[in-house]
Amino acid sequence: MTLPARELSVQAFGIRTLPSNATSARNVAKQHDFLDNRERPASPALRSPFAPLPLTASDWRVFRYLDHGLRYRRERSIDESFAKDSSRRTIRYTRHCLILIPPWILAPLAALLVWLAVCAYLWLVWRRANEVQEGMHALAVMHWRDFSAVVLRVLQDQRGWQPTQLPQDGLPTADFMMQTEHGTRLVACKHGRGYRIGVAAVNELGAMARLAGASGGVMVTEGRMERGGIAAAQKQSIEVLDGGRLWPLLKPYLPGDVETGVVGTARRRAIQHSLIAGAALTTLAAMAVLALRPPDPVPAAPRTAVASPVPAPAHVVASRTPSTTTSQPTPPSTASATPPAAGAEPDAATMQGYRREVSKTLAQTPGLVRGIWLTQVTLVVDRTVDDSAAWPLICRELERYPYLRTVRVQLNPRPGIAEPVRWRQCTTI
Repeated sequence: MTLPARELSVQAFGIRTLPSNATSARNVAKQHDFLDNRERPASPALRSPFAPLPLTASDWRVFRYLDHGLRYRRERSIDESFAKDSSRRTIRYTRHCLILIPPWILAPLAALLVWLAVCAYLWLVWRRANEVQEGMHALAVMHWRDFSAVVLRVLQDQRGWQPTQLPQDGLPTADFMMQTEHGTRLVACKHGRGYRIGVAAVNELGAMARLAGASGGVMVTEGRMERGGIAAAQKQSIEVLDGGRLWPLLKPYLPGDVETGVVGTARRRAIQHSLIAGAALTTLAAMAVLALRPPDPVPAAPRTAVASPVPAPAHVVASRTPSTTTSQPTPPSTASATPPAAGAEPDAATMQGYRREVSKTLAQTPGLVRGIWLTQVTLVVDRTVDDSAAWPLICRELERYPYLRTVRVQLNPRPGIAEPVRWRQCTTI
């Protein structure tokens, strides 16, 4: 069964106008792309029913590619929106996890990260600098002829230079000539860490090289090259090997015990500093945990129900005349003034009232200056009488309250008298 051209075009392309050529077809496709992006139809069946077939083969090819591009753009937009939603969900989940983490746990994590950063600096930067410093010390201890021999061997092995003339013993002097691919060079070894090579020393080496017919020179020293000397050396074709640039070159050619000692010393110092940093950060993290961690809840003591005695009813005395009726009132009882019954357990507010009454009574007792509650179970008493006279006064007041009988009493020494601080309990459990 052959479908009409109009229905076939609706199912295949969904275009709205009849294009005359490929350019018109592209313009129509752009319009349809805009409408599709705005309306977002659910299926091709919802497109315009007024779209005829293209007329030429080029129009067919154009619309086929445009249709594939439209589907690709739709799939790409769906993938991008899904990726954005996934990233939002990941950020939201991470935020919730950080909120749920207790603050005191962040202190050890932060200390660990800081310790790792410190260790990375100590081992990657500080250890190498310390190794160079120790290596310069080891080179300075060597004899100057041994130092020159090591420099000669390095230039021979690594650069292929050859000495032009050596003494009979084979050890070079402080200054010696070497043949290179680009002519001869004068090598000057300034042995010692105290050297500060400036413009004068560089000019002297340049003059010696020109007199010897050399094309340049090499300045080797364990000391330090000044900024003016470096500029002068660049102008006169003089290479400078000092400090940090000299140790990596000479390190493989030193005796094994010297190299091992230098590397081992730098490594031991890095380990010591890492341990010190770890101990310091652990102490700080422990202090932060103790400060940020909430206190453990104190379990409530079981309360026993005790039947309180029923107070006797007040006796009402009535006179014979109705206008003179009187009654005898019952004196009010307050928790702060009257000690509690032996079996009833008071609440926190009542206990605070008991402590307040004890402090007030002790402050008014002759021979006692004041009584201050350091904690809920520790009473600090200042007095002016000796121990034998102070203890009965304190215990007499505490034993009036059953729940304060077992508190610890700290008896401070009398003013101006060298006495030790004493602790005591009026009643033990």
